[in-house]
Amino acid sequence: MSATGLSTNSTPQAAIPTARRSIFHRIQDAWTRWITPRSSDREQAFIERTLRGLLPFLLIGLSFMSFYSLISGSSAVSSPAYALFEFIISNVMLIGAMLMLVRGKIGIAAMLTVGRILLALITLINITGYWNGPTVPISILIVLLGSLVLSRRNLLILTLATASIVVVVAILQTNAGHPIPFFDGEPISTPFSVAISLGFTLLLIVRYAIYQRNEFAARVKEVNDLVTTLEQRVAERTHELQIAKAEAEVARDLALDADRLKSQFLASMSHELRTPLNAILTFTELMSMGTFGDVNDEQKNYLDKTLSSGKHLLSLINDVLDISKIQSGMIKMFIEQGFMVEPEIKAITATARQLLGSKPVEMILDIEPDLPPMACDKRRVRQILLNLISNAVKFTEKGSITVRARREGDYILFAVIDTGPGIPHDQQDIIFEPFIQTETGIQHAGGTGLGLPISRKLAEAHGGKVWVESAVGHGASFFVKLPVQAESAA
Repeated sequence: MSATGLSTNSTPQAAIPTARRSIFHRIQDAWTRWITPRSSDREQAFIERTLRGLLPFLLIGLSFMSFYSLISGSSAVSSPAYALFEFIISNVMLIGAMLMLVRGKIGIAAMLTVGRILLALITLINITGYWNGPTVPISILIVLLGSLVLSRRNLLILTLATASIVVVVAILQTNAGHPIPFFDGEPISTPFSVAISLGFTLLLIVRYAIYQRNEFAARVKEVNDLVTTLEQRVAERTHELQIAKAEAEVARDLALDADRLKSQFLASMSHELRTPLNAILTFTELMSMGTFGDVNDEQKNYLDKTLSSGKHLLSLINDVLDISKIQSGMIKMFIEQGFMVEPEIKAITATARQLLGSKPVEMILDIEPDLPPMACDKRRVRQILLNLISNAVKFTEKGSITVRARREGDYILFAVIDTGPGIPHDQQDIIFEPFIQTETGIQHAGGTGLGLPISRKLAEAHGGKVWVESAVGHGASFFVKLPVQAESAA
């Protein structure tokens, strides 16, 4: 057989399971859609679901029983005409109940359904021969079913109707010479005794069913009230959160605008201040050098102090300008090749030694040999290192300051280690916040508190980071980790 023949024969066989599965899924989906209640009320939805699940089986089962009664002729009191009538009315009642369900008339659908089951009780009596069948158990089940789907008034009507049917059957059987058997085997010849006993039993069942239904309704009401309360609370909280979110967004926008305006103001003012200050410093230095005429020692001393204070003020203005540029996103890195680590550190420490004055502090250099040249913004890296070394000089009264440089993979790790007072653990994060200083920092150095925040931001702009390790009384170690080739170099 050819390959073509094999594929032709196998195709229908492979398609059959798929078709069967498809039909099964369609039936399953149709049943799921039918059994799902349409009512939004919980109690009505429970009744509707019960009826939707019961009606298809009743339509099939009771219709078959009616048809069997019609063709078998096994009816003790009814004629074939009655059997035909019972068959027709059965289907009319059940189909009518389904139509009422579809239209949302659950109460009418429940009455038609229970009425059809009550009619089935009569048919069962006819087929089985009165008390030879399960008449009493079925009559009790009818009442119990009614307690699930009927209102209290309709449930009482159903109970009376069921009891009446049983009593009529008892009377007919007794008159026919077949009294109702009792538990001890002796017959009960009085139909009224049966009626009283059965009626009392049914009333107890109805009373218990009503009690259970009331309890169920009360629980459902409690749950509904709780759900309603929770929904209201959720809605209120959602509304509050929406308002809070809107207010937070407005506050954020205002804060961003204020921060932007502040940064613009600081940048503008710093620039405007720096221009005349540079002129003042230049002329002061020229005067101190005697360019415009001779100056005596006292005058030179005053001019040097003015020059020193002016340079300090210029340094503060530069810091404010830098932090304002950083916060406004205006800072730019000018990446250059050829930053030689060892010569640069030696030049920076030489400048820092002048700040030590007469302090008994030793400046120690610990630089790994043959460090590669870095690609970075040279001015900004010098600024970072000078800030950290100057910071160590300010806080170290005696001991040593060690400046270290090591290579770690694609990074250069710088460290500035001093023997100063140290930094408490809970303050090691805030020292990197702009305009914030520790109490020790205010006592020892003063200033704006911008050196460390600027250093961290500049290091991050290079793709690096700055951190501190310290303990009170054991000095502080500041670390700077910068890439050999800065990210912005590309």
